[in-house]
This record gives sequence, C-alpha cells and structure tokens, in this order.
Amino acid sequence: MSIKCKIGFHSWNGCKCSDCGKIRNEHHDWRNDCDRCSICGKTRDDYHDWSEDCQKCSKCGKPREVNHSWEGCKCKKCKKTRNEQHDWSKDCEKCSRCGQTQENKHNWNGCKCAICGKIRNEQHTWNDYICLTCGEIRETSNICIDKRDKSIYKIVKVGNLLWFAENFKFNSGDSTFFNDNANYQHLGRCYSFHSALNNAPVGWRLPTNDEWINMLECLSKKEFSKFLFFDNEMTGSVNLKEYFRKNDDPLGFLKELPDECGFWTKGGRNPGVFRSWHLKNGLFDNEIIFRADIKLFVRYVKSV
Repeated sequence: MSIKCKIGFHSWNGCKCSDCGKIRNEHHDWRNDCDRCSICGKTRDDYHDWSEDCQKCSKCGKPREVNHSWEGCKCKKCKKTRNEQHDWSKDCEKCSRCGQTQENKHNWNGCKCAICGKIRNEQHTWNDYICLTCGEIRETSNICIDKRDKSIYKIVKVGNLLWFAENFKFNSGDSTFFNDNANYQHLGRCYSFHSALNNAPVGWRLPTNDEWINMLECLSKKEFSKFLFFDNEMTGSVNLKEYFRKNDDPLGFLKELPDECGFWTKGGRNPGVFRSWHLKNGLFDNEIIFRADIKLFVRYVKSV
C-alpha cells in the first residue's frame, strides 16, 4: 500500500481506490446492472425496473428471460405492446387497449358505424330534435338541452325572450321535489334562491320582475304594469284564468302546476330582500321574500 493511501489520501475511482483497491460504500456504478456494481462487484436486490418491459430493465438495459403476460396486444404487467390481437370492437380505427390507430375501417350507416357503433357528428337522420339512427339530441327553436344531465325542456318565445315552458329539474344537490314529495317529481324540482341563480344551463338566467310582467302582458294582450305596481310594489293580481284560454297557455301555468306554488325572480330592491311570483288558483301575485332558503320552482329565460 502506498504511503498516500496509508495516510488516507486514496485515488478513488468511484467506489474503489485505484492504488490499493480499498472499497468505500458510495459512488458505486450501477449503470450496467442495477443490482451489481461494475467497479467493485457489490450487489443489491430488486433495483431493476421492469415496468416498461418485462424482458428489459428500463434503467440499465439488462435483459432477463421471462414471458410477457399478454392480454391481446398489451402486456398486463408492463407497458409493452405488440402489433397483433388489437381490440377494434369499440372503435374500428383505434385499439381500446394500446391506442394504435388505423384508417378507413369504419362502415358508416349515416352517422353510426355498423361494425363498432361509433358515432360521428354528420349525416344524422333528424326527427325534429332526435336522430333516429344514434339517438343524438340537438337543440332546436323549441327545446333546450341541459348538457349536464341531458334533460330536455320545451321553450317558447315570448316577446324578445325565450322562456322555459316547464319547470327546471336539474338535481343541484340541495334541490327538492315540491312539498318534499317524490309524487310531484313530474313537476320538476324546487330550489333556494342562490341555487336557482347559480345552476342555470349555459346561456340561461333567472327572469327579472319586469320580464315576468312583459311575458304576462304579451301572452294575455293586456297591460298589467299600469295597475299592478305603485312605487315598485305590487298592488294587484294577474288573473290567468280570466286572461288565458285553456289552449292559450303556452308556458303551462294552468295545466299541470299545483293550485298554489311559487317561482323565483331575479333581484329585489334591497340586499336580503328577494322576490317571487306566487301562483294560487290561477292568480299570479308578486311577493317579497326575506329568506333565500325557501324552495320555489324555476323558469329560466334567454335573450333571442
């Protein structure tokens, strides 16, 4: 051993002194074999990475003799794929297991592939708002589709606004059925003010008081605003039974609703004061409400 090594000044080559051959437990070289140092021969267990290929370590490249666990074109144990036994059952042009693609393999029958059932957004066979081939639904001038739950709502143009012609029914989490009774689920759902304000379908909103009045005036051909309000306070009721004939009720206020119920309108004159339209036995009244947690029906509007 050289004097230099004896006093601790080794000439280290990684983990091994090139002069005296002393080994230290650091700076090992695992590049050629994750489990064996190529300089000193030190070993360790289970440092290879076979996750990308069962037969070759992704760190050091060392091979091993082991069979892949093939499930079609993809190994269940690693990420290795092979160009055979692809699964085209869900998409004729994209393997559902490995993602490999191919071209011009669909057999289109209009908008739907007759082999895999994939839908394309062209050549639909529309019957009003529904495709007879694939069942796709589209918005038309008389329906709105809430893309969150695929609910379909009839809509009616009144003046310069589109109105929901039926009550909103999206389950917002805190919404309930009328009177908390599931027997009324066909009527839609009831919402607190803030839930009604924040859960409208994209592009839709709560109507204002003025918009409710304009709607009633347009449908009944009467001017209510002259005698219903004084200093923005309600002074009378709108008698729907008097002004609407039974077949002239496009928003369905007399046909299917309970004898007494309420609808939210947007905004009051002061913070903490809310307004609604209250329907009772065919009479519509505009009411002031001091609690936002009361559950009422909702009709949304949209500008034309």
